[in-house]
Amino acid sequence: MSQCARFSLNKIAVPATYKKGRWNTAVRNKNERVELEMRIMKYRQFLHRIADESFQKELNAKIADMERKLREIDE
Repeated sequence: MSQCARFSLNKIAVPATYKKGRWNTAVRNKNERVELEMRIMKYRQFLHRIADESFQKELNAKIADMERKLREIDE
């Protein structure tokens, strides 16, 4: 029996050694960037449905803050 046959492999799991690698920061930044882009898109779509002007201002401020974070990630 081969060694691979004895172990059930979880192809989705990432080994702990990869998490400590240098490339992890790039992947984390890319994932964070994608998450921010998705949030910005969702907030902009939601912004069109809001009638309360004070809430619109708050949402615009959040969008501006997230866009600033995106620029920081790109640098």
